[in-house]
Amino acid sequence: MAEFIHFFQKEVEKPGLFSLFHIISLVVIIGLTVLISYLFRNSTRKTYKRIILTGWIILLILEVIKQVVKSFYYGDPSYFKYSFYHLPFHLCSTIYYIVPILLFTDSEKHKALHDALTGFMCFFVLYAGIGVIFYNEIVMSTLLYTNIQTMIHHGMQVVLGVFMIVWNRNNINFKTFLHGLIVLGIFTVLAIIVNVALTPISDGIDMFYVNPIKNTSLPVVGVIQEKYGFVLYLIVYLLINVTLAFITYTVSMLIIHKFNFKELFIIDN
Repeated sequence: MAEFIHFFQKEVEKPGLFSLFHIISLVVIIGLTVLISYLFRNSTRKTYKRIILTGWIILLILEVIKQVVKSFYYGDPSYFKYSFYHLPFHLCSTIYYIVPILLFTDSEKHKALHDALTGFMCFFVLYAGIGVIFYNEIVMSTLLYTNIQTMIHHGMQVVLGVFMIVWNRNNINFKTFLHGLIVLGIFTVLAIIVNVALTPISDGIDMFYVNPIKNTSLPVVGVIQEKYGFVLYLIVYLLINVTLAFITYTVSMLIIHKFNFKELFIIDN
């Protein structure tokens, strides 16, 4: 166990933007995205679910390892300290909770639920993954495992997000996007509750970057909360998320429908 932790706690020079590590990661992510989306674009629902499940299992294993690495210290085998700062409850972490519901509930009996979760995965989770893999400096560190896990995790968001759009290309529409907004709202409310509950025992917690008790650690827009308060910050935060997700939706639909703008706001299949 100690050697296992020691291996993953190895420190390296922090990879910069478009460093060799970053470029290799981008090539692999883009290559897998294109390959999987093309090869399985017309696959059966069973295969579709298996691909998503495989990606989810990989991410879950890597997340468990991360939690162990972040909680123990190789130099002191008896040391253990769990920081709620590392609790997987951010926009990019929602994939852990969404995929099991998506895969293990009946898509016919719970069509609205599936539509909402699909919309959230395809547009919200996807745009978040794209943002991180192309601007990796905000998540890179000197810890080797963190860098590897981060790029695999966010890369998988892109791979699965694009694949889901391609596979569902004849079923997704503006209603799918609107249903995804509901999921964003639910997770935001849950994150606020978690932040309020855990901040007294974990000062660094900032789930979803919506902590009403302390100023957010989110770069740039975090200044709004500091100067104008949480309510205005939350409105701006949500608007930014919705706008970026809508851009992702728009680009996806225009490509699918060969730049036919009339298809953008269709709400029925």
